[in-house]
Formats: sequence, structure tokens, C-alpha cells
Amino acid sequence: MSDLVMVIEDEKEIRDLLRYNLERAGYRVAAAADGEEGVQQVFASRPAAIVLDLMLPGRSGLEVLREVREEPATADVPV
Repeated sequence: MSDLVMVIEDEKEIRDLLRYNLERAGYRVAAAADGEEGVQQVFASRPAAIVLDLMLPGRSGLEVLREVREEPATADVPV
């Protein structure tokens, strides 16, 4: 089974382009359009890596990163 990559990006065109290229490279991809949804999906799915936009609606990418790093189960996930 291929690794799961979580893409957290609010711009649909960029999110779709990242998904397309990651899937072509053999990864499974989950995506979220805002920081709140992204954090929830990260904790639920435990991805192998995260592609994170810094300027997100609702919760910034830095806030998302801080939460991911504070949780022991996701603290070492590459971002």
C-alpha cells in the first residue's frame, strides 16, 4: 500500500495540481481546504507526510503545524 500524503491548501487549483502530481508519483492523497479541516484529518488519518499552505482561512498553517507537533502521534510527520 502506498503512503498517504495530506495536502492542506485553500486554493482549489493548487490543491488539485498537488493531488494530481502526488497520485501520479504513487501516493494516496487526502486533501483539506482549511486549517480546521486539515487538523481533524491529520489526527484521524495519520499521514506519512503533510503538504501545508501557511496562509489558510480560519487557522493559519503555522497554527496547524504547532498542533501537529504538539501531538505525540504526529510530532515526527514530515511537513
